[in-house]
Amino acid sequence: MAAAGDGAQGAHAGASPVGEGARPSDRRRYDRILNHLEREIELLRIETEKFLAGLRDLDGVTVYGPKAASRQMPVVSFRIAGLDPAEAALKLDERSGILSRPGLHCAPAAHRTIGTAPTGTLRFSFGYFNTEAEIRTAVEAVGRLRAW
Repeated sequence: MAAAGDGAQGAHAGASPVGEGARPSDRRRYDRILNHLEREIELLRIETEKFLAGLRDLDGVTVYGPKAASRQMPVVSFRIAGLDPAEAALKLDERSGILSRPGLHCAPAAHRTIGTAPTGTLRFSFGYFNTEAEIRTAVEAVGRLRAW
């Protein structure tokens, strides 16, 4: 283990630096990775924005947190009027095969602050492999919950 003050803080065995001393090939590899990650983040932002837009069109749905995907991670927390989040999650799973996470999300104090305690919210999160069709299906399924 490196001793403090020897210049090794934060260094990992086998890690290649991406600063002034990096080889040109390291810099190109870093740039390719960064470009890939930026495209992936943009795709997640687009998916999240489509989901948020779909929820905005549904009566009785309250979204908690930023209303713009550009200001958040690809996670959306919401409630449906008249439905306990756990009941909503169960119905989404049983009737549409959609998995979501109900509850306090390891943040009971935050839920007390926003007024959703003790039952919390329903939370959807999106990843690289979600499709536009899945986003539409999720919004439609949330919309059907009011009729069930």
